[in-house]
Amino acid sequence: ENLCPRQCRCVDGVVDCRDKGLTLIPENIPESAIEIRLEENHITQIPSRAFADLASLKRIDLGNNQISYIAP
Repeated sequence: ENLCPRQCRCVDGVVDCRDKGLTLIPENIPESAIEIRLEENHITQIPSRAFADLASLKRIDLGNNQISYIAP
């Protein structure tokens, strides 16, 4: 599985999308992701089931964004 969001780096289960000017949660996050780093972006909302298919995911860091809405 070689999928990785275009703006990000994917190494050893870590999807690193820090400080990329993102406004949305990126697509194509690998199902094998263990950690997603999304700090220092401009993300304003978290869609419903944004991380639902990521069974191995242990950590998501969304620090320093402008999140105003998290869908149920």
